[in-house]
Amino acid sequence: MTEENSLTVGNGNFVKAEKERTELVDLWETMKRHNKLESGLTKDSMHAKYLRFTMEKEFVELLSNPRYLHSLAQKNLFDDQRFIRYLNYLQYWRTPKYAKCIKYVHCLKFLELLQNEIFRKKLKEPSFIEMIHQNQYYHWCYAKTNEFQHKYQIKDDKQNQLQIDNDIQMTQ
Repeated sequence: MTEENSLTVGNGNFVKAEKERTELVDLWETMKRHNKLESGLTKDSMHAKYLRFTMEKEFVELLSNPRYLHSLAQKNLFDDQRFIRYLNYLQYWRTPKYAKCIKYVHCLKFLELLQNEIFRKKLKEPSFIEMIHQNQYYHWCYAKTNEFQHKYQIKDDKQNQLQIDNDIQMTQ
């Protein structure tokens, strides 16, 4: 190997090493900017946290719509492990601290059900989606009525029992 060829090879290694060093420095700078945004100490970082909270909340609330779940299933997103991991990450929304921020609470049950592979596969079936939609609709229509009726029925039963007890005591 001539001296000129060895300098070219040597320069190639130097250029490669310099490029790697530059990439590492750029990565380090990016990580520092990311840490500043995540810190919550600056106005920009607070805004970034607010945006992340809002976007995640809106996505979680979209899960209350069976037709949206069907469209996600049709796009095969439930077959993507990255998406499944994201759904798993979103489970923190089911804790009371975050659940109180949710307007459409059915999404929390769907978020839980989406951890089940069989449920995810069934979401591709239009008949299954229709059944979920109907059940959700009937729940919205009658849940409060049934809750109040049950509450008052229990109260009436207690009153009836008191009346029976009083009647028994009077006859003795």
